[in-house]
Amino acid sequence: MRVEYLSDHAGRQLQIASEQLQTAQSDVYNRQLGYNEALGVARAARRAKPFWKRLLLVPTPDEREALGQVEQFRRQRDDAQSSVYQIEQTVEQRAAGVEGEHALTWGLSNLPDEWIMLRGYRNRRGEIDHLLVGPLGLWAVEVKRRPVRVHVAGDEWRYEKLDRWGNVVETGWATDRRGRSWARQVNDAAHDLRLWLGRNDYQVPIHTTVMLMHERAQIGQCENLTVNLLATEPQQLVEEIWRQPSRLSPTACTEIVKLIRRDHHFHNRRRQPSRRPPRQP
Repeated sequence: MRVEYLSDHAGRQLQIASEQLQTAQSDVYNRQLGYNEALGVARAARRAKPFWKRLLLVPTPDEREALGQVEQFRRQRDDAQSSVYQIEQTVEQRAAGVEGEHALTWGLSNLPDEWIMLRGYRNRRGEIDHLLVGPLGLWAVEVKRRPVRVHVAGDEWRYEKLDRWGNVVETGWATDRRGRSWARQVNDAAHDLRLWLGRNDYQVPIHTTVMLMHERAQIGQCENLTVNLLATEPQQLVEEIWRQPSRLSPTACTEIVKLIRRDHHFHNRRRQPSRRPPRQP
């Protein structure tokens, strides 16, 4: 299988989050320095007070001002540390996403060279982690690397987060940032791609898949699944591919890949600031 990067959105997002983490950690360090300095000034002001004021705990104006500085730097340090914790979680999630995408690519690497994987496709309805184009059709694959058990009822997806012992520690809706289920996330973008290909004389079905690429991921109750496949192992996707009756000629595969590249670059340019958005030929 050949692999081509249309974009490395996940990798860029991880790099951005990592840089934000470094900045936030530097901010905590600087706030701590300010806190230590203010604390030293407050202690010096306390030592400089007359004995009776120390005995009766009567603060001087200098001491009150120094203590105010101590409290201000303490709050700033704590707020900065809270930001570090939040960004660390973001870095962890994005790193897991990148790892999951690489794991799927490796798991499908034994597909014949007639297959090409296009990574990081984007259109107006969102992004698709992987598009597989080959003699057995066109597949859109969304990858999630989370230790969860997923339950599906049509387009309502729920998750149960599992710890290393299999205990449920968190529950919630399995949605993207737009509030769409993971199925809708991949189906929406695949639908727009299918329309684009159809306008260019390729009426091609797009098989949609959600892959849970984590060693603790599980599939729970599933009813009315709206994607073609929900799986936890790349081999399950390979087996599903071989079961499909779709057939594409080498010429069709080549032209479809060209159209996908063209559509991606069009929408990618539109996301960049410009006075006048480009028109798609």
